[in-house]
Amino acid sequence: MSNFSENDVHEHLYASGLEKVIVDCLEFDKPEGEPISAIDQRSDEYDFQLWRIIKARAIAKLERLHGTIRYGTFAGTKVNLPTDKTRPMELDLIGTHEDGLFILELKVERSAERNAFSELFAYSNYIAGIFAMSGHQDITNVLAANLDNKITKQAFLYDLLINERDIIVYTPSFPDGSFESLQLDLYLPSDDDFRHFTNELLSHDVM
Repeated sequence: MSNFSENDVHEHLYASGLEKVIVDCLEFDKPEGEPISAIDQRSDEYDFQLWRIIKARAIAKLERLHGTIRYGTFAGTKVNLPTDKTRPMELDLIGTHEDGLFILELKVERSAERNAFSELFAYSNYIAGIFAMSGHQDITNVLAANLDNKITKQAFLYDLLINERDIIVYTPSFPDGSFESLQLDLYLPSDDDFRHFTNELLSHDVM
């Protein structure tokens, strides 16, 4: 993906819209729309383990967000957010969906992964601060980037579950090798990610 200009991918995403580039999540394609969290808990292998409870909560939230964000509509691109500094912050994309406002941060380069969350939340807090009586929980945060680093994956779960932010991550892919073939696949943490996250929450230091 490093061969593509992030600006070119950005412009293509804005012109195409989310509904065209977001891929159906097969994990959510269950009979009669039953959420995978319910199916997971009903399986024969299910037993009372905290990580499974945390997983069910996270998946249910992501399923809800995915169901609205994929039909969201962009309202602005490369929005300058004035600050006290000489150079304003530039918000990649902002739009509306069924639950209100969303902002989207696009990162094509894998090396930019670690800064993605801090930038996304800086923009989110800025936008929330513009509107009276609003807060960071009123903005849906969308990150289009690869999550390869374990620390970043855990940060995502922490913000989703502990900080109770509405945040969802999509992984960019280019099936035919051109940036025009951009697809956004929903990122779902693995069972190992949930186990590690739960163990961290129950560590002696945290308790």
